[in-house]
Amino acid sequence: MKLTDIQASGRVFGLDFIRISLAILIYAFHSSIHFSCNYYWLDDFVRLGAIAMTAFFILSGYSLHLSSSRRDLTKAGEIKQFYIKRLITILPLYYFVALTSVILDLSFGRDTLEQVAVLFPVELFATQSSFTTLFYHSHNGGTWFISCLLICYLAYPFIQSLFQQLSVRSKVMSLLLLSAILFYAPFIQHYFHLNSVSVYTSPFYRLIEFIIGVIIAQINTSGLENKFLTIVRKPYSWAISSVLLILGLTMGRRFGLPDDYMLYNIVVVPCFIVIIMSSGSMKFESIKNPAFILYLSKLSFAFFLCQTLPLWAVSRNLCRWAGVESNILRILLSFAVCLVGAVLLHHFVEKPSGAFLKKKFLRQ
Repeated sequence: MKLTDIQASGRVFGLDFIRISLAILIYAFHSSIHFSCNYYWLDDFVRLGAIAMTAFFILSGYSLHLSSSRRDLTKAGEIKQFYIKRLITILPLYYFVALTSVILDLSFGRDTLEQVAVLFPVELFATQSSFTTLFYHSHNGGTWFISCLLICYLAYPFIQSLFQQLSVRSKVMSLLLLSAILFYAPFIQHYFHLNSVSVYTSPFYRLIEFIIGVIIAQINTSGLENKFLTIVRKPYSWAISSVLLILGLTMGRRFGLPDDYMLYNIVVVPCFIVIIMSSGSMKFESIKNPAFILYLSKLSFAFFLCQTLPLWAVSRNLCRWAGVESNILRILLSFAVCLVGAVLLHHFVEKPSGAFLKKKFLRQ
């Protein structure tokens, strides 16, 4: 997309900044648990960095409403194009990463041919999030969110149609109810000592986050003006919520709360709602190079998926070969490895496959 096209589209760059920030937070979280990187005074927050997935699903619902709300998804032709576009966006890169992971797992003896054959339908239809224990098999610990995202996309036309018919008051009540469910579910998981990923990878709870994103997008773009929304849309609301998010998670961990990411929803969900609504109201018209911001935003999906590949082993071997022991250098080197991997995936898999499939299956 050319610079003039980006400017003419009125793109909401605040959402791109969030997407980039979430990708970096997920990297920091992974580098902390897989590569023993330390982030000093931010380390407690980073070790709970998986909460970025909550923001990701809320942001996905918000962004999808912005791009699709004017389409009549009750018509067969429109809904068909909608689904094709969504599948083209995520499946080619997912299949490439899944196939690469399977080949590597077979090569290094982490999985048997029998296990791969049994899991093939699960991999093909991306249903791994419905089997919580598969989190630890093959690449499913990193690609479970694809499964949840596909369900969100499948449900979106119904969600759009339903909530567009509701009053603002009904939307707010729905928002409060859905948020309450997200606060309560992790408590049940913790109280009864359920599988630690039973809520985290659940399509049901991720769908709720996605719906929350759709609702706040509808409220934020409805033209409604009141004192609360005026405050939420201010840049200082974004800043205050970000500080509260970091402090809330940091203090919770230092006071000995469990490292169960979803238990922090009572802080995470409200903060991310405000951050996304605030960022969604900022246009950043003074950005000098929006094409670069757009590129990083588009790169974020590949940047996340490439971390499901054994790039941490590559970083570890490079550090050992170069004699790197410094924490800062380890962070920079592993980040560079992931970034290079993302660039390669984006340019040699994601872009060409997307262009080919769009030309073949989408209306021009």
